[in-house]
Amino acid sequence: MITPHDLKNKCQKYWNAQHIQKSVIMSANLFPLTISKIRFTARELAQDFSLIRKALEALQAQSKAQKGFGYILTYQTIQHRQLGRQTVPDAVMFETLADFLKFSSLSEAYKDYTHTVKMILSTLPALENWLQDHTAKVLEFYPVWPKLLAVLSFLQAHPKPDCYLRELPIQGIDSKFIEKHKAILSTLLDVLLAPEHINPDIQTLQYHGFERRYGFKYPETLIRFRILDPLLCQNKLTDISLPLSEFKSLSLPCEYVIITENKINGLAFPKAEKAIIIFGLGYGIQTLAGIPWLQDKILYYWGDIDTHGFAMLSLLRGFYPQVKNLFMDEVTLQQFKTMAVEESKEQRYIGKLPHLTPKERQLYQNLCENYYGNHLRIEQERIDFKYVKQRLQQIFIF
Repeated sequence: MITPHDLKNKCQKYWNAQHIQKSVIMSANLFPLTISKIRFTARELAQDFSLIRKALEALQAQSKAQKGFGYILTYQTIQHRQLGRQTVPDAVMFETLADFLKFSSLSEAYKDYTHTVKMILSTLPALENWLQDHTAKVLEFYPVWPKLLAVLSFLQAHPKPDCYLRELPIQGIDSKFIEKHKAILSTLLDVLLAPEHINPDIQTLQYHGFERRYGFKYPETLIRFRILDPLLCQNKLTDISLPLSEFKSLSLPCEYVIITENKINGLAFPKAEKAIIIFGLGYGIQTLAGIPWLQDKILYYWGDIDTHGFAMLSLLRGFYPQVKNLFMDEVTLQQFKTMAVEESKEQRYIGKLPHLTPKERQLYQNLCENYYGNHLRIEQERIDFKYVKQRLQQIFIF
């Protein structure tokens, strides 16, 4: 038979399921509320009647009839073959919300919840439908809702502010608060803002996604490149770092663009006519997508001979189909196989790479299947630089 302790657990589960919270927003009355049915079989009554009676006495002792608040028991009369006519409990019920909350020790939580809901809806009524589906968020962010509402109200009135988070003129709000609460703010801004004030192409908070989605300025990725042809240099500048937006606006009169992951290889790369080299981006090469002046250049990518090197090559070729690889071939692998290290098993890339050539795809597959050795990996810096220069002479004019 159910105990008072069991009932408290049931009440907590009912609360956790958000039934009470949703009823507040929808102005629904759930009471009187039956929280548990009580059932006995004829056999249980016959064999365990004394135990059932003791359990019933314990249940009655904690009921509203004895304590002035909490649950009540409802009864039914049955005819038992051995015990005759018996009145037994059939359900546990709460007559009022106050009874439920006091018995469950949830009165304070309910008070905080209703206060917060009123504050949210009085400030931003447009969140009503969202609240119906996300009632748990009310108490999850209970201490910070005043600040959240201040940020949301400002951005609703001033969408796409074109400033840094640090510059927002909201009393009592600093950029660290917004940084910490980007996820919930993003969810709510999607409800509040008109579609034209949201960048639909940005679907993640990574890489300053919050700022890009809602029209803020942000610290842009720096693109570092070296000009390999002295005739292309201006003011003797050869090693240059630019914000991505400025790099996109360039119109360098180069013919070749080499992209390499390794910074030192970028710095040591020999001079070459009509060429520049971009380096140090890693998987950040996806920031190079959609740069108009790269569309008609001859592009080369030099990555590690490992699963991630080919993953980045495929990624880049998805943006620029003309990309060729440098030193990512079986000839180079076989020549420097003794310099190979082991690629971490947990971090290997084993997915499909749709933008590889047949030879590249075969080499990638061989690496995945450990054809050349267990998790073989040849990093760029392990390739002899004399070999690099000899191979480059077949492509570029030095």
